[in-house]
Amino acid sequence: MLELFSGENDGPLFFSASDVTQLIARMQDQHDSSVPSGNAMAAMALLRLGAMTGNTVWIDRARKIAESSASLLARAPIAAGQIGCVIADLVLDPPHLVLATGDAASRDAALKTIRSEQTPVLFIATHIDGEPVNDNLAGLFQERGAMGGKPTLYVCRGTTCESPAVGLEEIANRFGG
Repeated sequence: MLELFSGENDGPLFFSASDVTQLIARMQDQHDSSVPSGNAMAAMALLRLGAMTGNTVWIDRARKIAESSASLLARAPIAAGQIGCVIADLVLDPPHLVLATGDAASRDAALKTIRSEQTPVLFIATHIDGEPVNDNLAGLFQERGAMGGKPTLYVCRGTTCESPAVGLEEIANRFGG
């Protein structure tokens, strides 16, 4: 995405790829319409990928796309609501959750408890111990396994996590469920 749709200044992305030759002009639009802008969705995806993988290059790129929308957001906030969400996540740094379990049933029970609360969370990553992990996400689950075979929840910001909640009862207490 970045290779094909970026311009020279790392600002907003283009609607068309750089290898398309039959265009009069390559457009960059940051306005939301009936669907969120492509730039806002790309920035959100980069922000989440950066948080999941620890790749700060993607977070920085999300920030640059968001910064390029600052004047639009100031002039017409209703036209840039989704990029406003990206900026809120950049500023507030909502936690991401890492849930490690021993089996699918305990994972599902823990997710039900977590989702019962309206807590702002960037994302929830889950892993069942013993199952393969995508290489790109290996760092996210490194040293974050299920403790004592119980579902274990890690509430993290960046690479720093709070002490884990171990077991469904403790997860429910952490989330007020």
